[in-house]
Amino acid sequence: MAIGVIMGSEKAAISSEGYIDRQTYEALSYRAQSTFVDCRPKLYSLFELYRKMKSRLQDFDAPDRWVLSINCIVIFSVYV
Repeated sequence: MAIGVIMGSEKAAISSEGYIDRQTYEALSYRAQSTFVDCRPKLYSLFELYRKMKSRLQDFDAPDRWVLSINCIVIFSVYV
């Protein structure tokens, strides 16, 4: 669930990295995202480790494809 918020949120879609930073994730309101509210620092650390592992393996996952798709749509719509 955390990766869906970190990489799949509206804020993530408009960020240059394709995901929200730690400060933004940890500052989400309880009302906006109540899941794992007490574990956010640890979850973001796990996300960072996961990203490093994927990078070393040159792996691509579903959230990466989603971010790439959104970026292509944005780029295409600028040139249309």
